[in-house]
Amino acid sequence: MILLSRSTGDAGLGERLARALAPRLTQAALDRAEAALSAEAVRAGIVLEREAAGDRRRLGSTDPAAVARETGTLSAEARPWLAPALALLRRRG
Repeated sequence: MILLSRSTGDAGLGERLARALAPRLTQAALDRAEAALSAEAVRAGIVLEREAAGDRRRLGSTDPAAVARETGTLSAEARPWLAPALALLRRRG
C-alpha cells in the first residue's frame, strides 16, 4: 500500500503561529521579569513602584535612600542591587 499526503496552506503557518503566540509569550516573559526584579528588590530592602501604560511597564523607586544606595554619594560607596538583578534576568533568558 502506498500512502501520499498533501498539505496546503502551511507556507504561512509559522508566521501565523508566531503572530498569535508572540503577544502571549511576550506578556508572560514580562510578568516573569517583573516578578524576578521585584523579588530581588525586596531582598535588597527596596520597594519598587510600578507604572503601566499600554504595553510598557516601568519599575523604579523614588526613595532617596534607594537611589543613594544604587549610585552612591560623596560620603558612601554605591551598593548596587539593580545591575546584579538585571544580570540574573539576562542569564535566565
